[in-house]
Amino acid sequence: MSRSFRQALGAFALAALAGAAQAFPTDETVREILRQRVEVAGRGVGYVVGMADRSGTRVVSYGHAARGNGRPVDGDTVFQVGSVTKVFTSLLLAEMAGRGEVRLDDPIALYVPPTVRTRRAKEITLLQLSRHTAGFMTFPDEPAPSGAEDPGDGYTNEAMFAAVDRHPMRAAAGVDHAYSSFGAALLGELLARRAGTDFESAVRARIFEPLGMTRSGFTLTPELRTAHAVGHTSGGSPRRMAEARGMLGSGSLRTTANDLLRFVQAHLGLLESSLAPALRATQRTEADRQRPDLPMGLGWFYFELPGRRILQHGGSTPGFSAYVGIDLERTRGVVVLANSDNDVTNLGKHLLDPYIPLYTP
Repeated sequence: MSRSFRQALGAFALAALAGAAQAFPTDETVREILRQRVEVAGRGVGYVVGMADRSGTRVVSYGHAARGNGRPVDGDTVFQVGSVTKVFTSLLLAEMAGRGEVRLDDPIALYVPPTVRTRRAKEITLLQLSRHTAGFMTFPDEPAPSGAEDPGDGYTNEAMFAAVDRHPMRAAAGVDHAYSSFGAALLGELLARRAGTDFESAVRARIFEPLGMTRSGFTLTPELRTAHAVGHTSGGSPRRMAEARGMLGSGSLRTTANDLLRFVQAHLGLLESSLAPALRATQRTEADRQRPDLPMGLGWFYFELPGRRILQHGGSTPGFSAYVGIDLERTRGVVVLANSDNDVTNLGKHLLDPYIPLYTP
């Protein structure tokens, strides 16, 4: 750890002890943290950090969109955000429930294709898919199609519906928490069918457009492709870009720090939006008698700090990692995006609260 880095962290720690614990670190401190990861520890190629509170938003970045190409990453660079997609899928659920188009406790049998007639479809609810209590495995147990690196690549909706009944369950519906990317993808497709459109069109019309998220999507348009970062291994080698076209609701979102900051601001009530009731609905936790240690909203996980809970979700796809954390009580949130396999969850938590130790990469 360099002397300047130790001094920057020390200054921020003293400020926190002096009563400024709710302030984000300075841009210089954040940039030095990112520089250390890229230049000293060799733990990444490019990072973008977004911070939002009552004073507005800030973006700090370091590194490049691809190793050796010279284009720096910034707030408009497009990243894959993996499982962060799931909170948007659950927001779509809350939005449609608010309109009366669905109910959270509806069995999925109401929305699966007529050809899917299974006992499981009558037992599993939309809410269980959102809260990962439907009992599904993370992915069905067949190998990734065509040897794909990402299990969602090439997966079809037909195979998804068939898997509802064909593949082993980790638990009975409603009995325990079993994190499932398959379940989130299934939820997205069922909601799209109920809305009478495809998943991407539903999310764009009902979420992206109301929030002004103009550089977010699931399909690589020419505009998104031009601004897209290249994914890398933890050691810095380029990785093939995952598509996961058959499981959009699980982990296929491509977006920017600036767009995610609008999403964070809307959750904090700092951005007026017609989605406000649906956003609040996703934030509410429900007691889970099987897992009281794992409170969840709709799609959101929480972590506990003294006197408060913080919404969070991380995500990763081959070559990318992401984190979104929102402290509702202190009205602040962070976004961390990286175009490498290096996990960014700890960094995001530390930026939300400096008393959470920052791990040395």
